[in-house]
Amino acid sequence: FAVMALCPQHTFQILTKRSKRMRHLAFNSSQKERVERQILFLADSKNTIRVKGYYLKDDSNGFYKPLCAQWPLPNVHLGVSCEDQTRTDERIPDLLDTPAAVRFVSAEPLLGPIDFTRLANEWKDEGDGIRTRGIVNSLKRYNMPVINQIIVGGESGHGYRPMQIEWAEDIMRQCQETGTAYFFKQDSGPRSGMRGRASDELWACKQMPEVK
Repeated sequence: FAVMALCPQHTFQILTKRSKRMRHLAFNSSQKERVERQILFLADSKNTIRVKGYYLKDDSNGFYKPLCAQWPLPNVHLGVSCEDQTRTDERIPDLLDTPAAVRFVSAEPLLGPIDFTRLANEWKDEGDGIRTRGIVNSLKRYNMPVINQIIVGGESGHGYRPMQIEWAEDIMRQCQETGTAYFFKQDSGPRSGMRGRASDELWACKQMPEVK
């Protein structure tokens, strides 16, 4: 995280199946302090910081700004793998409960239909104190989507498990209804990058999340 903070020109995507571990790290009270100490250690070797006051120099305008002034880091996207409905029900609540500038879901390989409206866990939206139910009806609230992007793809390689194209199309419709970025990567097949049975509309869906 310290390296990512020192490289704001890059965007980092962190994808995990360990959603509870991710949430624990994000909510750990000492995590930000540990990251800032590591920033100081890394940056000091390049003489890019002013140690007094723990400030990092912004070379673009010559001013100094606090370390980790924006937390969660604006250039870090956090996501979870959700290959079927069971994993979606397990991992999405943890993702929604994790502070992140951008949250995304990787439904790849997609091994079954996923209905994001089915999930009925409650969570508290960041900053507004409103509690709501269901994912699809709350993917986007007040121009602050709680899930910014869903990536879908079939399994490839020897012994691949086939994906029904209708599963990918249904998730695309859910994203269209909520204004969520949808990125279709590939159909299932022996080789990666296969178009397979994907329609022109589905194959052309390669949307990236908007970062406010």
